[in-house]
Amino acid sequence: MIEEISNPFAEAVDVKFKCPECGQIIEERLGGIPLPNFEGDNHTDSLNADDFYIECPQCHKNYIFTISTALDGCTISCDDLDECSIDEIYNFDDDSWYKEQIQSYFINNFNGQILKIQELMTDNDNPLLLELLYANVITTLEAYLSEVLTYYVLNHDNYKRNFVKTFVDYKNINVNLANLYDIYDDIDKRVSNSLKDLIYHNLPKIRGIYKETLDVDMGLIKDIMQAVEKRHHIIHRNGKDKDGNAIVITQTDVEKLITDVTAFVENIENQLNEKQIIIS
Repeated sequence: MIEEISNPFAEAVDVKFKCPECGQIIEERLGGIPLPNFEGDNHTDSLNADDFYIECPQCHKNYIFTISTALDGCTISCDDLDECSIDEIYNFDDDSWYKEQIQSYFINNFNGQILKIQELMTDNDNPLLLELLYANVITTLEAYLSEVLTYYVLNHDNYKRNFVKTFVDYKNINVNLANLYDIYDDIDKRVSNSLKDLIYHNLPKIRGIYKETLDVDMGLIKDIMQAVEKRHHIIHRNGKDKDGNAIVITQTDVEKLITDVTAFVENIENQLNEKQIIIS
């Protein structure tokens, strides 16, 4: 079984399950849930995991629960169980420090990755390396857009509501009132999966989602979309366009893209800071 919790600041959870060996109903609190690793270089590196052990009081079978926490929440898994319910989630009494850390994480991670690209680019005229660095600038932007949107939507009810109400893929879903509570109980998982499935270099679509969900205006995207197209040719066409013409990337091209993408991200950050978005 795998259960997902969108809150990355849970301190403890109450779990309830039926022992498949003897039928005993077991209720236990798992405390000391790991926090995300704020020093990680990327979203994957923010993952922290720990194992928790529960013994059945009747047949003494041991169950190992693995809790993994990243910036978008935590997952609770147990290989020996098909079903387990999360009855209660307990948050820290004062999690303001952790929220400040995570709110600065996204821009710090973006800037750190850009710095690595610049270090590799210094006085380098290797055409293959320049192509890869150019493509990686777009990948770094995608990661930033994904992490920011996912975090704010899953950790703030207002933004989650905005996303559900305006996300185009949800508009034609028919809801049977008899299943309304089941849909509500499953809404975090549905939204999380939808956010993971988005293609974040599809800037026209992502720009609309940012505006309708976070009320953030990305501004002009024409130049960056041209770079996205070049990146597509580099990654999927071995550096050639549809007509077979080679895509030539110079150090100046990479530097300009870094300037454009950095300004693009700073515009988003400034709007988020002006709104003083605080996760409650």
